[in-house]
Amino acid sequence: MNSLVRKIISGSFWTALGQLITLVIVLLTNIWLARLLSPEDFGKVAIIMFFITVSNVLTEGGFSGALIRKEDTRQIDYSTVFIFNLVVSLVLFFLIFLFSGSIASFYQDPTLEYLLIGASFILIINSFQIIQNARLLKSLRFRQKAIYRFFAVLFGSSIGIVSAYFGAEVWSLIFVQVFTSLFMTLILWGFEGAMLSFRFNIKSFRELFGFGVNTTIASVLNSAFDNIYQLIIGTYFSVSQVGFFYQAKKIQDVPNNLINMVIQSVFFPSFSKIQNDKNQFYKVYFGFVSILTLIMGTIFSLIFIFSDKIIAILFEAKWIDSSFYLKFLTVSSFFYIQDMYSRTIFKVFNQTRKILYLEIFKKIFHSLTIVIGIVYEDLVILLLGLILTNLLSYCVNFYFSRKIVNSESNKEIVFMLKSLFIFTTLVYMFLILQEFFAQSFYSFLWMVPLFLGFIVLATVVFQMINYKEVIKYFNKL
Repeated sequence: MNSLVRKIISGSFWTALGQLITLVIVLLTNIWLARLLSPEDFGKVAIIMFFITVSNVLTEGGFSGALIRKEDTRQIDYSTVFIFNLVVSLVLFFLIFLFSGSIASFYQDPTLEYLLIGASFILIINSFQIIQNARLLKSLRFRQKAIYRFFAVLFGSSIGIVSAYFGAEVWSLIFVQVFTSLFMTLILWGFEGAMLSFRFNIKSFRELFGFGVNTTIASVLNSAFDNIYQLIIGTYFSVSQVGFFYQAKKIQDVPNNLINMVIQSVFFPSFSKIQNDKNQFYKVYFGFVSILTLIMGTIFSLIFIFSDKIIAILFEAKWIDSSFYLKFLTVSSFFYIQDMYSRTIFKVFNQTRKILYLEIFKKIFHSLTIVIGIVYEDLVILLLGLILTNLLSYCVNFYFSRKIVNSESNKEIVFMLKSLFIFTTLVYMFLILQEFFAQSFYSFLWMVPLFLGFIVLATVVFQMINYKEVIKYFNKL
């Protein structure tokens, strides 16, 4: 067990470090480009990336997770998945090509047609790297993946910034996405080997399809609704507001994607190794989830409290409206991350059909909140619906996932209630404190350490974490 825990800790460290560094590069690139481009430019790309993101999920088809989970993966399995990914990416590319003009006409912006076609090349490029990524994760080689991703993002971001200075304008944002994918594929092919086998096996496809189809449909629904606000805001409000929303979402993506990458790249393949021992699984699972809940809750709370200052420091005054969206996205993200923990249980124990059913239930409720927001044409109602949806999804997925591991313990519920009480109370206190020191722009320099001190004190008082035992255990490992 200690060996697996070491791998999870090591994998979490390298994945988190690699993801953090790349996200910082992405954020810095975003800040740089935000000073050169307008909110309308970012709004256009936000609309485009809805179609690319959803199509990218369809291209992957959930087969990557199936390959990682399968214990006796063969070469024919990799080859079959590669051909499937490539064919689907080509089909989706031509569909986007055919309908790009109609999408541009709907938003009354001819430039969207060519931007959408240019961005859709990402689908084809990514289909050539899915197998190599799956192999890296299956063999728990997290450090190599983090290094590859770092250089790909660095090269792609550099091209985007340079092109912006030479007058590429909104196209520089597309170049960042396309060239990052291209460099990642080239690096993976150069260091992990090319995928040149074109054998397709029906039996292998059927074995992997059962796992892949459920996670794919669920992921498509999740991805579509996660990005649908860009389309709704662009349709019923303005493209500029889409830009503000997209910029806030980019900031929130730093902690959000960081923990999501750890869950997908480390937790899932690592926990899959102990799927046959539910008692051991739940013990390791609860230990890591508890610590991550406190870490992410602290990060999200600080972002919520200092959202105005974060936007003001990172961007120019023209982006200050993004702080409005950042507050709502921060709260919804906390429950979204909790929901992702539960989804890992479904995937590890091959209960992906439940992921699909629960995702459909979640989207029905989510659709109702969106309709209400549109009817009242109120952004607050629209974004509150997102928070309520993620909260409901967390509660439902928590209940059914714990049935799978036969956990009747209420310690997770008690831990979550304590966490919510601590974070809510401290956020309220520090918002009042910040308002009192409103004239001091850099008051956060002493308020952040004070907030962290209160978090540590609260977790000790409520007996949530024994820090001496944690330090002793990590030193032992």
